[in-house]
Amino acid sequence: LVKRKFYNPQRDSTDPNKPDLTKAWAYYEHVTLARRFVTDQTAENTFERAEPGETADTELFSWWKTPESALNEWGVGVGAYFSSVRIMSLILLVAGLISLPNVLYYRSEAYNGPGGQSNLGFLLQGTTICTNREWVECQEGCERSSYRIGSSQDRWAEGLDGTTYVQRTLCVGAEMAQGMWNYGALLFMTMSVILLSWYQRKREIRFDEDKSTSTDYSIKICNPPPDAYDPDKWRDFFEQFSEKQVTVVTVAVNNEDLLFALVMRRIFRNKLRQLLPQGTDLDNAAEVSREVDAHIVLRESRERGCFEKLFACLVVPILRLPPFHMFHDAETLLSKIDHWTKKAKELQKNHYDVTNVFVTFETEEGQRSALAALRVGALDLARQNTSAMAPTALFQGRVLKVVVPAEPNAIRWQQMTISTARKYLQRLVTFV
Repeated sequence: LVKRKFYNPQRDSTDPNKPDLTKAWAYYEHVTLARRFVTDQTAENTFERAEPGETADTELFSWWKTPESALNEWGVGVGAYFSSVRIMSLILLVAGLISLPNVLYYRSEAYNGPGGQSNLGFLLQGTTICTNREWVECQEGCERSSYRIGSSQDRWAEGLDGTTYVQRTLCVGAEMAQGMWNYGALLFMTMSVILLSWYQRKREIRFDEDKSTSTDYSIKICNPPPDAYDPDKWRDFFEQFSEKQVTVVTVAVNNEDLLFALVMRRIFRNKLRQLLPQGTDLDNAAEVSREVDAHIVLRESRERGCFEKLFACLVVPILRLPPFHMFHDAETLLSKIDHWTKKAKELQKNHYDVTNVFVTFETEEGQRSALAALRVGALDLARQNTSAMAPTALFQGRVLKVVVPAEPNAIRWQQMTISTARKYLQRLVTFV
């Protein structure tokens, strides 16, 4: 397709800055898409996922031949999801087979009279729809308004003498046999879901053991003292629980606004870098100003097609709004970078409290020992009952709430201090 003019309109252009679709496809395949290492063990179905941009020999994961056991390369949740989909498909298939006698009964003449449900569409055959009816005189509940919805409007009539007639079904209602098949399918579904839940917990443990991550070596302190900024004190405290050293201590503070300002500044800097010539020093104000002026001259001198003008008028204004921040001009990006730089400098002057601490041990035994030594009941934790803990398990006289953290890529650093009440409120709003 790259060689086709309709796909690559600038194929014959001599502009050195024209888009290179060959490089774009190479980036897409080697950075965006998942790849696995190609080794001598490939034939033995080893599936080790390569990092984006890996320079060693790799190949794309096959959409057909990749086994379910390899999905743990994407994390425990992905493997559990596809495992659940497969098992639920089998459960629903068996439940459908259990209900098959009812389907055959409802489409037969035994339920619907002569001809069965042959006059219904294929997808409606086997349902409890009854077409075997007779006209009878209506004695009560004969208001016309009750028969104005859907097909019921054809089941009401009025004679010349004012007598009201309605259609009455002649089909036999559900009996013991049909009820037992339904209860059997319901019981099977209930037991299957319970067993699936048990199986998924076991499978999650297996997935987690097959792939070691930093979570297997780390703990999270959820209630640190607000002024406990020194990572060395945290390291010295937790090294008593491990024969080997504490590798990393991360102290998180409630600086979400500062993080947001820095992230926005980086986003706009990256967008400006893509517009300016390669190698432009964005920290050199004079050079950036010069290159932006040159970019504006080049942009104004370039002819735009009808479709591009239409797109710029109708779509671009929408895509420039948050959260997209796309298609900004170079001068706009420059002003936004200046705005967020000043905002970040102002926020750096604020005081921030410690909200969470992440401690990573050298070994898994260190993590487990710390979790066991600092385990405490919910009531003692809420009351800060120091007598329930050994003196060596108290940090600055405080009972710590220690848990296993989420995966690093699952932590939302800009939302770590959101209160529990707000979380439940957001979930309620989302549910509603």
